[in-house]
Amino acid sequence: MNNIIKPIFIFGNPKTGTTLLWKALLNHPDVCGPTIEGQDLDNMPKEMKHFFGHVTFMLWAHPDFRMCYWVDENSYNDKISKNLINVYSKYNKSNERFLTKSPADTMRARLLQKIFPDAFFISIVRDPYSNIQSIVSSRKKDDRYPNMPSQFTTIEQASEQWFYANTIILSHKEFLKNYLIIRYEDIIENSDETFKKILSFCQLDYEKFEMPDIDKTKNNIRFSEIDNYDIEVITRICGPLIEHFGYKRLGGKIKW
Repeated sequence: MNNIIKPIFIFGNPKTGTTLLWKALLNHPDVCGPTIEGQDLDNMPKEMKHFFGHVTFMLWAHPDFRMCYWVDENSYNDKISKNLINVYSKYNKSNERFLTKSPADTMRARLLQKIFPDAFFISIVRDPYSNIQSIVSSRKKDDRYPNMPSQFTTIEQASEQWFYANTIILSHKEFLKNYLIIRYEDIIENSDETFKKILSFCQLDYEKFEMPDIDKTKNNIRFSEIDNYDIEVITRICGPLIEHFGYKRLGGKIKW
């Protein structure tokens, strides 16, 4: 039996602020859920895990992996549904809203809606010039996974991940009933209004919400690390999606 009512799922391209939003909402008194990412929970069905391991870490939408993690309503069966409900139910509390986050749930949102028809979905997008550099850096070393091998990642690979992940995020507008796309920059630059919007969407009381401490320097730090070649590649690969999300398309001047 499914006692999980109106669950909330957070996803988006890696390093877009999903953790920031997840932890902020978990502190709301009317919200419950696990304190580790969804794909890392014990006994998750294979379809909800990173079954190819560290190779696809932060590159799960990259075309080289041929949509290996993609599932949708056509992937539904009773076994997956019962398994997932059993895992989530361990963290569910009566009269509270269940919340979980996994960036790669970008690939699973339509299946999640099939299992939880009253679910709420929030995806986050981030300026590609900062987001992509952050992915490159985190694939070299991520303090959350100290035993994970360092992985060299080109700016081209990270740009393709950004483009395909955000293309999928946009495609969900046609299929997800309760769906909100927000920008990382709006969280850090206009925190009050953005969290009011998020909590209103989730049907949660803003008056009970405690605003988290937010580091507003990360975009500037990452942007300072890219060079003209990086800018040219990101602009070329990410193209019109940059402006679609309200970001400025930059032009690198490459000196060969």
